[in-house]
Amino acid sequence: MFRRFLVLVLVLGLAGSASASLVGYWALDGDGMDSSGYDNHGAINGNVAPAADRFGNPNGAMSFGGDGGDNINVGNPPEFNITGAMTITAWVYLDSSSPVHGGRNARILAKMDGGGKRSWSTGIEKNVSGVPFPATIQVSSNGSDVIGLHEPTLPLDEWVHYAGVYTPGTSLEVYLNGDLAGINTDGIPGAQYSDNGNPVIIGNRPACGDCAWYGSLDEVRLYDEVLTEAQIEAVMARPEPATVVMLGLGGLALIRRKR
Repeated sequence: MFRRFLVLVLVLGLAGSASASLVGYWALDGDGMDSSGYDNHGAINGNVAPAADRFGNPNGAMSFGGDGGDNINVGNPPEFNITGAMTITAWVYLDSSSPVHGGRNARILAKMDGGGKRSWSTGIEKNVSGVPFPATIQVSSNGSDVIGLHEPTLPLDEWVHYAGVYTPGTSLEVYLNGDLAGINTDGIPGAQYSDNGNPVIIGNRPACGDCAWYGSLDEVRLYDEVLTEAQIEAVMARPEPATVVMLGLGGLALIRRKR
């Protein structure tokens, strides 16, 4: 009995719990539920629907139509008002067959408005200095001026693991599939302006007409610390909660058979 209880505790711990660093975790398994332990569950708006994930599970991700009102709004609790270090990770799929492809920017996770309410944002731009669809992370120290990293081109029509990292006063970094793909060390602010009253949005940006993601998103995570390359690789390799639970149930079944 004790061993079965121990396995169950381990499974539930792996499935997602509150910690000092992971402040948001949306598995996007057909819904907007937050598995970080903070219960900041998202409200689904517009043309956002369950979709197949990178493993082919039919409800393992969420698709986004690319219109201005398409998003998952996860609110504005205090833990999202991050002024220091930050890492955002997600599995992303950019659909080149979308009618809006090439004509707009697209956001993975953002808390950035215009008019003096800019904070942080991740996703792609449609083009920066001749680089098409560059993976990007942006932060602002004063709500108006934005420092960003816009490279390299995000691969199209395939699942890619994205990570954007802000190290205060040091760098902005983008990792694709676990490898460092771009870094900016020029003019990086020592803190970012985050308490702007705007909600955090998955698949879009507050008050933006051309920032909607077109394609699919999965496993979106928000950390209030810098993740190393090794930690990003570990996150990328981590199974989804449903998979962890199934493995745990399999372990329980094995224990029962041994008894």
